[in-house]
This record gives sequence, C-alpha cells and structure tokens, in this order.
Amino acid sequence: MADRLGVGQATVYRHAANRDELVRLGLEEAVSGFAWPDLTGRWDSLLRRWAVASWRAWEKHPGAVFAGRAP
Repeated sequence: MADRLGVGQATVYRHAANRDELVRLGLEEAVSGFAWPDLTGRWDSLLRRWAVASWRAWEKHPGAVFAGRAP
C-alpha cells in the first residue's frame, strides 16, 4: 500500500497502529461510498435489497472479502 501511495511505511503507520487497523480503515472507506438501502419494509424485501447492495459493493472491491483473514 505504501508503494502504491508513493510514501514510506512509516508514513502509513502514522495513521494506523497496525495492519488490522489499516484494513479496517480501508474497508470503512470502501463501504462508505455505497448507497445502502434503508431499513424499512418487510424483512424479506429488506434482506433482498441488502444482499444486492452487498454484492455490488464486493464486486467493486473484491479483495475486501479476504482482507480480514489470517495468512
């Protein structure tokens, strides 16, 4: 990530304490840009809308699905 941003690792870790926090910050940034459905209506319709919205989010950021897994 540091290489991609054109900065040193020390610069990256001034903003996050460790790798887990970097992943969390990246995921927050990624999902904050999506239009998530409201929480109204029947549960089955709500579930369907959230499933579609989640699918679209992961399509745009496929690596995020594996971001929290241990190596």
